[in-house]
Amino acid sequence: MSTLHISRLALTHAVLAYSSPELTALDAISTTHLPPEIVALIRTHLVASLSHGLLASLNTSLAAAVDALCAECTQFNVHVYGEHVLDWPRLEPDGCRCAEVGRSPTATALKHQSLCDDENGRYVPVAESDPPPWFQAHTHSAVSATSHSGIDALISAVLLEFGCALVPSKHSPSYLEDVICITSLSAHPISPLLSLALGLDTHKCILENSAIHPRHYTCPKSPPVTNSTPHSRGLSFPSALTGILWIAALAVLSLHTARLV
Repeated sequence: MSTLHISRLALTHAVLAYSSPELTALDAISTTHLPPEIVALIRTHLVASLSHGLLASLNTSLAAAVDALCAECTQFNVHVYGEHVLDWPRLEPDGCRCAEVGRSPTATALKHQSLCDDENGRYVPVAESDPPPWFQAHTHSAVSATSHSGIDALISAVLLEFGCALVPSKHSPSYLEDVICITSLSAHPISPLLSLALGLDTHKCILENSAIHPRHYTCPKSPPVTNSTPHSRGLSFPSALTGILWIAALAVLSLHTARLV
């Protein structure tokens, strides 16, 4: 087999597990102290445990990014892009910037600044191949423990250990749903050791059958959020109208009482 196709998420989690301190320690111990059969059994269970842990961490990171949005931005994303959160084009781990508007000297500028602008107001396009910011936050701690600059560099380095590399491929609408191609750098087929060492089949199986896969994360539509105007003093229109009617009623009652007296 000269090529191998796998989802980006499965490969990412496989590489993160392969580079984890747990598997690194097991490999260091097993070379001289344990029978191969025992090592294979322990490794299988450990890879499965790491895969479940990575998926839970991914789900937590996505949920935190959604929870960090204000109600208006959440409603906007649901209305424009749909209930499936993976379809939202820009989701930052630290939320939106709405809370900053009106609370600093740069409020006017921020009102006209896109979420895709940097701190200098320059537009920063989000390429289809760029990892979502919340996904980068998910992989940051694991990657920072290595000598690599990012998750893509770590993946390339691990594949190179097995004489393989990634082939540029067409991107799907969702970064995590991309199916990428791995090819051998030599005339020889891809070594079966790549799939065995990285536990690719285990990660693929867990992702395909997990109820907490990000593709299942939805944000249901909520009732429209009523924005208050500067003159309403925080009251919505129905509340303000009710207050006015009460004041008018009291005024009429006072006038009627005065006439009786």
